[in-house]
Amino acid sequence: MKHKPAIALALVSGMFAGCGRDPAPTAAPAPAPAPAPAPPPAAATPPPPPAPKPPPIVARVSVLSELAFVPAEAEALVRVDLAQLASRGADTARTLDFVLRAQHPRIHALLSAAGMSLGKEIRTVVLFAGGGDAYAVAGVGEVDPSRLELALRRTDPIVERAARGLVFTWRKVKPGAAESPAPGEDVAVGVVDGLVLAGTPALVRRAILARAGKAAGLASGALGHEVAGAQTGATAWGVAVPRPGAALAAAVPGLVRARFSSDIAAPGPDVDGLLDLRAEFGTAAEAEAFRGRLEAFLSTFAAVGGKSSLGATLGRLRASAKLRLVDDGRTLLAQSSL
Repeated sequence: MKHKPAIALALVSGMFAGCGRDPAPTAAPAPAPAPAPAPPPAAATPPPPPAPKPPPIVARVSVLSELAFVPAEAEALVRVDLAQLASRGADTARTLDFVLRAQHPRIHALLSAAGMSLGKEIRTVVLFAGGGDAYAVAGVGEVDPSRLELALRRTDPIVERAARGLVFTWRKVKPGAAESPAPGEDVAVGVVDGLVLAGTPALVRRAILARAGKAAGLASGALGHEVAGAQTGATAWGVAVPRPGAALAAAVPGLVRARFSSDIAAPGPDVDGLLDLRAEFGTAAEAEAFRGRLEAFLSTFAAVGGKSSLGATLGRLRASAKLRLVDDGRTLLAQSSL
């Protein structure tokens, strides 16, 4: 797959760093003593009980509704709250822009022409993989189809209607275009109110149909069941259920299912992010092999990052990482601070 999810997640982790901590509130001065003795205090009133959290099914239904465009056959997805990241400051917003321009130059040019940017109009980005090597990336937010359509038609695409949206396809995209799943293959952009997608034409088309209820969506697939156990309120989170013989199964041999979350804990120059990963494998040997690959990945990218803010973040990630195997060695649990 073209996205290289590990690199993308490393870049996202770098966005979490660097935000000044709020000063501690100043203690209020003690009140002046009363001129007369106060009556004996009444028995302390217990504080009201905390408001009950919504049951997990409510949160799950809300997320599945937001991600209704993800087709049932999807085997992995990653959701990133761009608005939360961009709110950390101008540096983070520039990093988001750089990542988009480097990974998806066509989409970057399209959004710029339509006056849209990540973290503002595009509040959330979702990457998802379908069967085989098919993939798509979706931007969710204040997407005006008419503005995007005007910009897209200038590039001479093939245009077709899918449910309430439009699909724009370019044949045999030149090698090196990041949106293409492989050099010289077709690439498509789908547009519907509140949503823009890019990726392989068939998957983009199915995503628009799923959002309109005309094709099976996430809730009816194996991936939808994994969402119930995910930390869907996190800044970034993802789930995966590889299909035998698909690209993800080949990239992570033996993986049965996985979920991760990465969240901002508190603003400030100190450790301010938490990363959790749970990955289940068919055998203990496959889980141990993946643990070795994960440790090597952290070390390699920390070295590549050098003294940059990304390198410092990955260095903290590696230093604080706690990896352990459970369930007879078949499940890897990883926790770390950013």
